[in-house]
Amino acid sequence: MKLLILKAAAVGALTLVLLIALGMVRGVVFERQALQQQVEANIAETSAGAQTLTGPVLVVPYRERVVEWEQDPKGENKAVTREYERRAVFVPEMLVIDGKANVTPRRRGLYRALQYTLTGRLDATFKVPANLGLGHPRTDITVEPAFLAFGITDVRGFQSPPQFEWNGTALTPEPGTSYAPLGAGIHANIGSLDTSREQVFELRTKLDVLGLGSLSVTPVGKTTTMLLDSPWPHPSSIGRFLPRAKADGESYFPATWIVSQLANNAAATLIARGDAAPTQGLDHFGVAFIEPVNVYLQSERALKYGVLFIGLTFAAFFLFELLRRLRIHPLQYGLVGLALTIFYLLLVSMSEHVDFPVAYIAASSACVILLTYYLSHVLGGWRPGVAFGSQLALLYGVLYGLLQSEDNALVLGSVLLFVILAIVMVITRRIDWYALTERMVPADGTAES
Repeated sequence: MKLLILKAAAVGALTLVLLIALGMVRGVVFERQALQQQVEANIAETSAGAQTLTGPVLVVPYRERVVEWEQDPKGENKAVTREYERRAVFVPEMLVIDGKANVTPRRRGLYRALQYTLTGRLDATFKVPANLGLGHPRTDITVEPAFLAFGITDVRGFQSPPQFEWNGTALTPEPGTSYAPLGAGIHANIGSLDTSREQVFELRTKLDVLGLGSLSVTPVGKTTTMLLDSPWPHPSSIGRFLPRAKADGESYFPATWIVSQLANNAAATLIARGDAAPTQGLDHFGVAFIEPVNVYLQSERALKYGVLFIGLTFAAFFLFELLRRLRIHPLQYGLVGLALTIFYLLLVSMSEHVDFPVAYIAASSACVILLTYYLSHVLGGWRPGVAFGSQLALLYGVLYGLLQSEDNALVLGSVLLFVILAIVMVITRRIDWYALTERMVPADGTAES
């Protein structure tokens, strides 16, 4: 019994050491993830980052004359006329974006980021009420030249200057939005508007926008519609609004969003902000273009099962040692555990060069072949070595299934552990553990004292 306790203590100490090794491999995964994020940031710095389109909005500056009463030095009230500079902001009655996003991976060494180009059209309809809808006599206001403002997160994303067509007249875009709540962007001067009556204006714009990773739209229109198509097979919705459900329930593109101003805060917030700082937290919707398999995320998930692999292998060794009365040295436990640990390092390093399934098959096959060969000598024959190798290959197959079924990983892992425990309990249900440990035979063939 003393020998059994010492062996269990030694195996437990080895397990702790291997856990430290697994932690070091996990650190390598985190380091590579950080490098991947640095590459994405570098590409964004040298081209354009994730884009959010906000606008267009119509801004009409005007001066308002206001009669105010104030006291003169003698304490008498008198009327004073003052003039204030203000802005009337109009959002589109209808805003329609119809485009296609083509995604191209950009590489920096081993790492890559997904860059897209959005091409298409933006159409908007504006309604300007008489006298700007202010409810004041026309003599009290002086309307100044109006302009269109269009916000975009990274202005470098414009592959070519947008072509604005305002009621059939071409407009020339200029840098800056000239309307602080929109932040970065462009604007186009329209000129003076006839505010003596209500007018409706049509805007037509061609889009050619470069971005990285994700594309979002702020629904500034009273009704905002976006029709987006892309050949990229792995999109993910972002923002507060999902695209309309498809009849087949499976395909994502072409995607359609229809958002009313009643369901979001964008239009009301932009109108109310005046000349305040750039508005944060506006509702938006859009799509992120993601990798089908993030090798670092998959490797990190696989590492979570490292303790299970090592524990099951050591438990199998321990049972084999007791049932076959064969001594397995703690150093041999350790070598097998190291092989299981190095599998994860192989997986991470190889998946940076080849597809993740290929890397997984190569790394797991290498470990299974090595351990089968080694255990055939440790366990005294090819049969037990091949049996252990087959069980290990089965475990690697189950692990790959868990990695591919993210939504069902917990339930599948729980069932696997229960099945393994049930098998062990059934196999060992008739074993007299006290008698078995007393009959353990040491290396020189004498009985344990």
